[in-house]
Amino acid sequence: NTSTVVAGSGFGNNEAVTLTFDTTILVAATTSSTGTFSQKIKIPASALPGNHTIQAKGQTSKLTAQTTVLVETSWTSFGFNLADTRFNGYENILTPQKVPTLKLDWSYNTGNTVGSSPVIEGGLLYTASGGNVYAIDIATGLLKWSYPTTAASTSTPVIAGGVVYYGSGDGKLYALNATTGQFMWSYTTGKAIDSSPNVTGGVIYFGSTDDNVYAVNKTGNLLWKYATKGMITSSPAVVGNVIYIGSQDDNLYALSTTGTLKWKYATKGMITSSPAVFNSSIYIGSQDDSLYAVTSAGTLKWSFATKGIIVSSPAVANNVVYVGSEDGKLYALGVGSGTLAWSYMIGKAITSSPTVANIVVYVGAQNDKLYALGANTGKLKWSYATKGAVNSSISVSDGVVYVGSNDDNVYAFH
Repeated sequence: NTSTVVAGSGFGNNEAVTLTFDTTILVAATTSSTGTFSQKIKIPASALPGNHTIQAKGQTSKLTAQTTVLVETSWTSFGFNLADTRFNGYENILTPQKVPTLKLDWSYNTGNTVGSSPVIEGGLLYTASGGNVYAIDIATGLLKWSYPTTAASTSTPVIAGGVVYYGSGDGKLYALNATTGQFMWSYTTGKAIDSSPNVTGGVIYFGSTDDNVYAVNKTGNLLWKYATKGMITSSPAVVGNVIYIGSQDDNLYALSTTGTLKWKYATKGMITSSPAVFNSSIYIGSQDDSLYAVTSAGTLKWSFATKGIIVSSPAVANNVVYVGSEDGKLYALGVGSGTLAWSYMIGKAITSSPTVANIVVYVGAQNDKLYALGANTGKLKWSYATKGAVNSSISVSDGVVYVGSNDDNVYAFH
């Protein structure tokens, strides 16, 4: 469903050129007076991950040429997208019918707990554990490279433009070459960085436990910082020209991309949950036991009370918001009014953030287990027992489920 551009040359002058994706006819382009064309196409929704052939055929000259395009449903940041909705709308392999057959593909032992969540791009999985950043080959589960920092963190890396950005407990934001793991630069804040960075327009946005929100450019220079009155472990969502992020001073902040305050909304508890933005509403959990829906103007739309603090970050898909609570339940609420659609009792605290892909919601819990539930029904479809609590959040990419566990392992299921 994403768009790309196909360009060609050497065809007949001013002729129609038919473009096909594998065997599916997409569109007819018209060449210029010199036999060139440039045409936007849409990748068919049915295209499975992997290489596909795009062919161009001149209708008059009968000349043909072809190229390949790699289809991937990469998961490159904690929240999947800039809005942090944790919804992979492109996943088309793991249907609700196939999820019960998920089995372990591989696991990789880091030697330390894995609270960071996995991100995936270009055949590699990136995560952090025990002060190290790891790049693991997703086909084999073997280590490609690792890079040591001087302190552990639960920050989830983000991949952008061939660079891995990662916040560490040593107070530094690191930039590493995604292919080789080579150090590029670091930026030092005042305290540990547990916030997971988000990147857009060549700017890296993140929070620090020194109470500040930072904007750093892709060469490692500070653009601006904004001071709150509490530690920031929440991760930023960036929509349009606004950054949304929570602080442990109990407030949800809306900042312009130039670093000025637009508004803040006060809850009654610390915010360590990260916001998800959907249809001009911001959804975020608070340690006052509630999930909040706040309008883009900074006013309350609705709130929903659970019986435990919420550190889990919400996922939003198909007009439903999903969130876990330390009361042991996963909740599904209507985005418009906060009406409960269903809840599923796990029985142990949920600090992992839910993930939605192809009408299935995935989450981990403190009872050491992973769960997959019907997103519309809340009915259990699959579970798997690790040997440690699951604080890491699940990522789903190209038909594979990835997650870290406090048993020191990163897991892949297909």
